[in-house]
Amino acid sequence: SWAPYALAAADRPEAAGLAATQALAVAERLHSTAAGNFARATLGWVLAEAGEYDAALPLLETSVHDALGPSLGILSSSRTALARARASRGGRGCLEEFRAAIDNHQRMGDAFDLVIAIGFLAESLAQLGDHVAAARLEGWSAAYNPGGAAGRRQHHDAIVSGLADILGTDRLAALQADGRSRSQDEIVAVALAAIDQYEAPEVNPTSE
Repeated sequence: SWAPYALAAADRPEAAGLAATQALAVAERLHSTAAGNFARATLGWVLAEAGEYDAALPLLETSVHDALGPSLGILSSSRTALARARASRGGRGCLEEFRAAIDNHQRMGDAFDLVIAIGFLAESLAQLGDHVAAARLEGWSAAYNPGGAAGRRQHHDAIVSGLADILGTDRLAALQADGRSRSQDEIVAVALAAIDQYEAPEVNPTSE
């Protein structure tokens, strides 16, 4: 179940998908609940990385919400993948999952997955119309995660381009710089405040 992560990091998505499918087959053959949950989390993550969110969603929902406990550290990245899969369906439904992912990453001391979660939350907020918070979060996340798979980089570039069209390049750059200047606790506060404002339907996001 760990091999797919290495293959995905090497930008070999097809090999990662095959390895994740094989891991799930082995877990089922062993009748191991823990191994099966781990393998479903892995396969769901790989599918989410490939943008196959409809296929990823049921696997991630099962692996995250039926998890045997925090000892399955891989579920840290799966929580973010689940939020991404829900975000693909539009609307606010992903925001509470992003909140849970951010909380989980902080409690586990998982700084890298926190950076990833903040970056994808920025994309969701941009799509929901909170461009100011999205730009700040994107600036912070990009400072700590400049790489990533080719498909993810292309998607990220498209989001940034959209923010530039709406905010203007100068304001976008200023907001990104402001995000980069924040500590981890400060940027988490920005992220949670952005999520909180959607709990009141009448509130129009205008964070400054």
